[in-house]
Amino acid sequence: MTTKITATYYISSGAKNAMYTLRVERRGGEVFVDHYICNLSTDPDLAEKKARDYYDRITTRLTDTEYFETKFAGYADFNLFERRSTLSVRDTELMEIVEQGIMPFGKNKGKRFEDMAMYSVLWFADKSKEEGESPVFAAVCNACMGVALDKDYIAARQQARQEAAEAEIARKAASQYIGEVGVRQEFSGKVEAVIFIGARQVAYNTFAEKWLTKIICGENVVAYFGNKVAEVGDEIEFKATVKAHEVYNDTKQTTVARVKVL
Repeated sequence: MTTKITATYYISSGAKNAMYTLRVERRGGEVFVDHYICNLSTDPDLAEKKARDYYDRITTRLTDTEYFETKFAGYADFNLFERRSTLSVRDTELMEIVEQGIMPFGKNKGKRFEDMAMYSVLWFADKSKEEGESPVFAAVCNACMGVALDKDYIAARQQARQEAAEAEIARKAASQYIGEVGVRQEFSGKVEAVIFIGARQVAYNTFAEKWLTKIICGENVVAYFGNKVAEVGDEIEFKATVKAHEVYNDTKQTTVARVKVL
């Protein structure tokens, strides 16, 4: 049994800021191809006239059979918006959506701007003054700026940043040294950071990785430079030798060596 192939001629909006184009889609069984044929016009009425004229000419040379048929589908989206200036049909449609107060793309697609999370709104609002963005992206940024101002999101973010900074200052002040330098003892705490520093050659063709592991023991900071012993978020108990009492980034920290997780 031979599968019937259908050739559907349709009008596309073409590339961004370009003209309407004529395309043909051939589909049937395992066959699916979609090809550009020609440019038509920037005017939708003239584009449709040219497309129909082309279709009429091509169908005089192609005869429908039980294995092959042709048809004209008109515009690809059938609810085509009138173009705005040099915007593509797609961008014109997206601008209509933005003006309805709805996010037209991304993870928040379909949500109203005022229903988006505060930091999502602020991310776009922060870009509202940037140059060189597409008209649709710029419209989204401006809409988000409006929401951010209406809901006082900018002031709320500044307040949150200030509170976080004050909490960090208090945390730094609370950290104290642990144990005595040179003495081995037990520790317990939560891993806050695991950072790859690099690798060093320890023998021919043999390299050892070096990691910084930052552990919060109560209110105190413990730092270990060596092999990887845990992952961020792990609660661990370990033995280590106190190597030094140091101040880093205005914080007292205890640097340890020879860590063994219990």
